Amino acid sequence: MSVFSVVPQDGNPVTVDTLDDVCKRLGVTIKDEEREDYHKLLAVFHESAEELMAMPYEEPFTDIKRFPRKNVHFPDRSDNEFGAWAWKCSIKDEEENKSGRLYGKTIAIKDNIGVKDVPMLLGSNFIKDYTPGIVGFKPTFGLIPYTGCGSNEPTNDHLGPMTRTVADNALLLEVLAGSDGIDDRFACPFLVPRYFANLKQSKSKDLSHVRIGIISESLTSPVLDARVKDTFLKAAEQFRVLGALVEEVSVPLHKRGPAIWTGISKTGGFLAKTSGSFGRRGYAMQDLNSLMYPLKQENWDEAYVSTKNIYLNGAYAASAFPHLLAKATNLSRNLRSAYDEALKKYDVLITPTLPYLATPHADPDATPLGQIVTQVGLTANTCQFNQTGHPALTLPIGLLEIQEGPLAGSGTKLPVGVQIVGRWWAEDTVLQVAYAWEQGNDWEKM
Repeated sequence: MSVFSVVPQDGNPVTVDTLDDVCKRLGVTIKDEEREDYHKLLAVFHESAEELMAMPYEEPFTDIKRFPRKNVHFPDRSDNEFGAWAWKCSIKDEEENKSGRLYGKTIAIKDNIGVKDVPMLLGSNFIKDYTPGIVGFKPTFGLIPYTGCGSNEPTNDHLGPMTRTVADNALLLEVLAGSDGIDDRFACPFLVPRYFANLKQSKSKDLSHVRIGIISESLTSPVLDARVKDTFLKAAEQFRVLGALVEEVSVPLHKRGPAIWTGISKTGGFLAKTSGSFGRRGYAMQDLNSLMYPLKQENWDEAYVSTKNIYLNGAYAASAFPHLLAKATNLSRNLRSAYDEALKKYDVLITPTLPYLATPHADPDATPLGQIVTQVGLTANTCQFNQTGHPALTLPIGLLEIQEGPLAGSGTKLPVGVQIVGRWWAEDTVLQVAYAWEQGNDWEKM
């Protein structure tokens, strides 16, 4: 045992009734002759926990002197009419020998909880990239440190750059990638490549050495817009024009991927929100954890339906399907193996990024189902790779007219994207394939 006494101190609040309550939650009983012993063990654990909660700890070091945050401000409504961003500041390297790679760049940090020494982007960035028609890259799991960012579920948390062009994406990825010595997810088996330099040295429009597999199952989703499918197939033909071998490949488990992701994201997401940083050796943001659990009614009332759904699904699964997370985790390994098998033959796999155009926001007073009904099947091709950890990039490939909502019939167009998926740690290949298509086509005219 790690405690030095089994005799509780005077005033310890743990009673035999406390023990009975814990047993009730576990669905077990303790023999009468053993209750006092287990009461004492629980009581001394309480004392150990109290001691631990009172201990000070050091926050990860942030070099504020070298990277000062200046002009920190919240935007006026006139500067941010649609609420697209929140706090703004400048972060400039004060050292003389700075690399200058991001000099003059403006960076939006999506869903950020805390900025340490480098910009951090997280969340469902494919959705955000698809909507305005920018390039978003979710690199191999763990390539970019997750320190200082709010977790959904630790085995599918990703960070990735969102930029206007593929070259800018390679540049920002080069700055973000690599171990920070804190996040334990980083496991790159080699030095982080010079993505930007490698991209510029490649033959930008020559894909004669590249084999591309279209995942057949990505084209059979019941929510796939026929116009999106047609735009995607035309973009795939442009890969052929650039010299690539392009053909369909079947990955049957791809269609079950959303269910696998759901089993992990809902149950694991619930545990992450209610148990803090369980299973991780990195930095835990206690202030954020305290907002997530124990729940406060006012926070619950203001939460979005998807957030509430994680708590409800996770709490239900804990009793109704106690082994769901373990089963889904094992299936996620099978899913990764299925893609890896296809990637033995092909350099990259491609799918439509999202199955339909961005939809209008729900009315402010919409019911819970009314808020999410327009999102059904939205991540049918992307959530799989959050869970398998493969690098996946979305690239805009065309524009389609809006056919629903207040702008229907106005002639307004929204982007369509292609998702390019590579082998683990093969970011260079994914970037080169995307760069070639981008250099050979003008997506805004397609």
